[in-house]
Amino acid sequence: MITHGLAISDAWAQGYRDEAQSNLEKAEVAARTDDDRNALALLQNEAGSLTAWWNGVLAARQNLNGATTIDPDALKNDTALAKIRACSQFLTSMLVSGAFADDASCH
Repeated sequence: MITHGLAISDAWAQGYRDEAQSNLEKAEVAARTDDDRNALALLQNEAGSLTAWWNGVLAARQNLNGATTIDPDALKNDTALAKIRACSQFLTSMLVSGAFADDASCH
């Protein structure tokens, strides 16, 4: 929705945040091995990065910062979002493989 410039609010994202938090809590309970706990730490880092990025988006909108909220290229040039995407892609491949690995984009 953000990519297409649609107005969204913190209330809209709350459901997604709640679900992500619930799933992280389930993963924490299920983590048995060192690799599980290391993967969990990467997932928690990613969730924290996404939350921090979203809070910045909301602050920019509330401050009517047109440079980041109206500019169609703002998201393309957003280094924090690029890092989140890279980590997300890495985590997906790692979790599908079933073997722990590490990547700097998730730190």
